Amino acid sequence: MKKKIFGFDLGIASIGWAIIDHSDENFDPETGEIIEGKVVGCGVRCFPVAENPKDGSSLAAPRREKRLLRRITRRKARRMLGIKRLFVAKGLVASTTELEALYAEQTGGDVWNLRAEALRRPLSKEELLRVLTHLAKHRGFKSYRKAAEEADKESGRILTAIAENRKETVGFQTLAQMIVERAKHSDDHKMRNYTPQKGPNKGVAVYVNSIPREEIEKETKLIFEYQKQFGLFTEDLYRDFCKIAFRYREAGSVGHMVGRCRFESEQPRAPKEAPSAELFVALSKINNLKVTVDGERRFLNGEERKALLELLKNTKEVKYSTIKNKLFKSREVFFDDVNYAQKTKKGKSGEEKAVNPEDAKFYAMKGWHKLKAAFSPEQWKEVGSNLPLLDLGMTAVVCEKNDAGIERFLSEKGIPEDYREVFKKLTGSEFINLSLKALYKLNPYLAEGLKYNQACEKAGYDFREDGIKLAEEKGLLLPPIANDKLTTVPVVNRAVAQFRKVYNAMVRTYGAPDQINLEIGRDLKKSRDERNQIMRRQKENETERKEAEDGLEKEGLAANGKNMLKYRLYQQQNGKCIYSGNAIDLRRLDENGYCDVDHIIPYSRSLDDGQNNKVLCLAEENRKKGSKTPYEYLEPLGRWEEFETVVNTTPSINRYKRNNLLNKDYQEKENDLEFRERNANDNSYIARYVKRYLEDAVDFSASSCAIKNRIQVRTGSLTDYLRHQWGLIKDRDASDRHHAQDAVVVACATQGMVQKLSKLSAIFENKDDFRRKKAEELGHEKAEAWYKYIKQQIREPWSGFRTEVLASLEKVFVSRPPRKNATGSAHKDTIFSKSEKKGSLPIRYGMAEKENMFRLDVFRKENHFYIVPIYVVDLVNCKEFTDAPQPYEYVNGSFIKIDESFNFMFSLYKDDYVEITSKDECIKGYVNQYNAQSGQLYIGSVDNSPIFRIKTSTFLRDDNILLKIGDQEYIGKIGKFDNEKKQVVINGLKNNFMINALVKLNKKGDETKNIQTEKSYTKMSNEKKICLNVVDSIEKYQVDPLGRIAKVKKETRLPLTMIKKNRHKKGE
Repeated sequence: MKKKIFGFDLGIASIGWAIIDHSDENFDPETGEIIEGKVVGCGVRCFPVAENPKDGSSLAAPRREKRLLRRITRRKARRMLGIKRLFVAKGLVASTTELEALYAEQTGGDVWNLRAEALRRPLSKEELLRVLTHLAKHRGFKSYRKAAEEADKESGRILTAIAENRKETVGFQTLAQMIVERAKHSDDHKMRNYTPQKGPNKGVAVYVNSIPREEIEKETKLIFEYQKQFGLFTEDLYRDFCKIAFRYREAGSVGHMVGRCRFESEQPRAPKEAPSAELFVALSKINNLKVTVDGERRFLNGEERKALLELLKNTKEVKYSTIKNKLFKSREVFFDDVNYAQKTKKGKSGEEKAVNPEDAKFYAMKGWHKLKAAFSPEQWKEVGSNLPLLDLGMTAVVCEKNDAGIERFLSEKGIPEDYREVFKKLTGSEFINLSLKALYKLNPYLAEGLKYNQACEKAGYDFREDGIKLAEEKGLLLPPIANDKLTTVPVVNRAVAQFRKVYNAMVRTYGAPDQINLEIGRDLKKSRDERNQIMRRQKENETERKEAEDGLEKEGLAANGKNMLKYRLYQQQNGKCIYSGNAIDLRRLDENGYCDVDHIIPYSRSLDDGQNNKVLCLAEENRKKGSKTPYEYLEPLGRWEEFETVVNTTPSINRYKRNNLLNKDYQEKENDLEFRERNANDNSYIARYVKRYLEDAVDFSASSCAIKNRIQVRTGSLTDYLRHQWGLIKDRDASDRHHAQDAVVVACATQGMVQKLSKLSAIFENKDDFRRKKAEELGHEKAEAWYKYIKQQIREPWSGFRTEVLASLEKVFVSRPPRKNATGSAHKDTIFSKSEKKGSLPIRYGMAEKENMFRLDVFRKENHFYIVPIYVVDLVNCKEFTDAPQPYEYVNGSFIKIDESFNFMFSLYKDDYVEITSKDECIKGYVNQYNAQSGQLYIGSVDNSPIFRIKTSTFLRDDNILLKIGDQEYIGKIGKFDNEKKQVVINGLKNNFMINALVKLNKKGDETKNIQTEKSYTKMSNEKKICLNVVDSIEKYQVDPLGRIAKVKKETRLPLTMIKKNRHKKGE
């Protein structure tokens, strides 16, 4: 029976989707049953990554920071207005206008001197008002959470300056007096904090004149005590002034915002640095630590586990080398978790430094050692073993945001005062996924040496489930996930939201699926730091591939993918067969029947085609090994111990590959299809989250197909293997369409396909035996025909599959959602003086450049097109908005404004699809940006492929260049620049093709990244610029999530006030 299968390839900024009709049941290589299938449709949806591309920070962070600054400024303004109104109410001035004039006169001279004189002589009314206003405006630094502020770099510098100033107050009544006197004898005479604009400390704030809030309050009281005798500064004025000037909002608790435990849904998560949380992590790492001691590979025994836990409690940071020295001393030890292949690392200045791989950190109980250092030795003897008390203290530290809150929280719990003072010295901010209640249940079992899953089982928890329903009821379409059930990762939330749109569009168009297969991209499962590490590893792999290519060329061997893999494995294994230890002749590397790349754990049993499951061996050894593991093959021959020693003493073999090579109990934990299915499935957190979303929301009751597992999340290694076997080439740089290809492969990676792969792989791993048996049964000729058919079966899931996929990819129209949100700052940070004549936006007493152009209103007049750019600031100051096309066109000294003679066509946003025609060409693509000064639209190609031809002589490294050699055109990439030959290498062409070029210099004469070719060439780019003044027509299209386009015939221009209103309504 045919099944309708949806396949998805979910990435950090893309979703590949595919629909296939497929019949993959009851495949039997013996009968030669033909599998039927059809690619119904496929496509790609691309969207921006939900993080700052520069540093990976939240996109909301700048907005949040500026909102906080606006709030502080607003509160200060309200406070100062309250002070002014107080002066008017007390009859000191007639109005706030009179007060402003008084400030302008600056009666009495410098206000800092007046503050010092206020303790020695009577002040006039004007002088007193200036002093009180200055005190209210500069009311000093208030410490809410001293320990956190000391840890913060900026706040710590302020606290240090305050401490230094207090040391100098001997002989002075107030800090202000001391600052005034110090300024008289200093070179710069500064009495305020400042930020240098020149010199080595440019831009670094100087807090030398910082004063704490309590000192300002003390100074105000001293001034009142002296000035009250003169009748101006009355008791009522002092009381009301202090109430307004020194009011503040306490930072509240965040305890109510903490997420819930995955096992105890009513309990909040535990602080990451709570002792019980760190004990949980430490015990888990200890119980999972695998070592090879004197040739024996095992987990730690009970005595070793206990010793390692004590080592962690008594050592701030434990390295593997520390464990080796303390627990195993003179014995030969290797750790599975240590990458012994890493012998060097780059220093800060880029130089390579030798490293000891065992100096890698095992674990550090940071919170435990913070507590231990904070308490006195006598106190620690009392509380060191009282984990619930310490956990409670760290909960207060993390949840309460000021010292008063910590004091209140702990006093209510009955914690003694001297302990409360200790906790107030500590800081923390992070949580783990489990509550203290769950930890108290799990830790005793972990202490016995049980693994996490075993401890969960003993405690009555199912570690595979977290009990949260992502959808209230099932249906045909996916509902939005409630805000409180979203992940804490914005990147994932955006990808899931786009996935919902694509899935629902597929169901509406093609009907409900019988099965859903997904692959979660590696980038979506990793943090930004982890993604950066992957990119670094990819660069290292690229270097290794280049070295392999050079090495193969040196030996006269073809530098193809198969040989390059063999060469890299050859180098990794020191030129020897991994199983026999015999030398491999490098010159015979590509000789048929000489050496093979072997799956360590046979593919038929593991479905693992990753690099860490591959080794190089002599073909004869591979035939003898067949579908066995190294242990199953070598142990009966008496060669296991020798093999084990070789693997353990080869540093270039990483820990993951070593684990596969030395696996003894694979057969014991193997359970036929169920085990292979587990290896084929992705069990990462993100994969489980998306799978659960589908399980909770999708109703399969209308499906007539009997399928056990309707939602399957496949691993990338499985789909990579299938893609390779089916002859599908993946080129990420060519275009975004490869995501659709991946989705088709994922859709075909069904349970039946897993069975098929297993059966076929078993045949190939024992091909000689299978072919001999078939020859005896059918005769040689028929047996060879059978074997030829079987080889074809692993290449394609059905006849004509590859041709059909490639034809489907040609039809793919990559969909991108328009970016209509008006977010970001209104103007750039730099404010110019009006005399500089820079910037177009009046701000404060200067001018600034507008920022974040988010919309383009397109008009037409007399066969010419005009664009009015709309910036974020135009929503804020919509009354001051100038409705004029840019670049400005002047008539009689005034620029043209939009009037009735202009015909509004539509508004364009980033990633709107347009088709633009001019006399020379028709440009089709998505809007990237608009240059308001030059009047150029930047259009990106639909699938991000380099299809636009641009004549230029300026290139960057890796730019695509079109070269005509003879009658043929070839596309290569700009490579390395040879300074001696004054030529640049063109990668991708044979014989190191080079063209004449120079490195471009800037105005100062310094080298830039630009390469200037001797003559102009054609650059193949994924972006094209086009000037409005050459455009004959512009047409806008709507693109749905599946890539179907519809022309926009007419639009009504949206008023700016309506945009702003809608933004607030949406909560943006």
